Amino acid sequence: MLDWGADLLRDQLLGLVKQMLAKDAITRPLALDDPLTEVGLSSIDMVNLMLAVEAEFDIMIPNYEITPANFRTVSTIAALIVKIKSCLQPRNPENVGVERAKEERCVAQIFRTSTSTPVSLGEEDH
Repeated sequence: MLDWGADLLRDQLLGLVKQMLAKDAITRPLALDDPLTEVGLSSIDMVNLMLAVEAEFDIMIPNYEITPANFRTVSTIAALIVKIKSCLQPRNPENVGVERAKEERCVAQIFRTSTSTPVSLGEEDH
């Protein structure tokens, strides 16, 4: 599921969430699967967390990925980051065909999980 950097990723995320909780004077243990709204993050905190995640991990979270399900726990945020970063991996020039196929599968996965209706590109879309 998560790659070899998963522990570091989760530690960074836990740190971000703990910083936000500390700003609200909330000090309590935090587990990877604790629902963030239940540990004390408000809706404004969640927006700030999303912005902090983008800055900390140098990513841009697409609007369709900004969902309560993706920001429910530290684990779900970590999975979102891995999903986004896996789509942004640089291509290996020696393996362009394989890399292109991987990118297409990744994009297809994002669209499959973000919309319930098929996306059609007509001639005017090209």
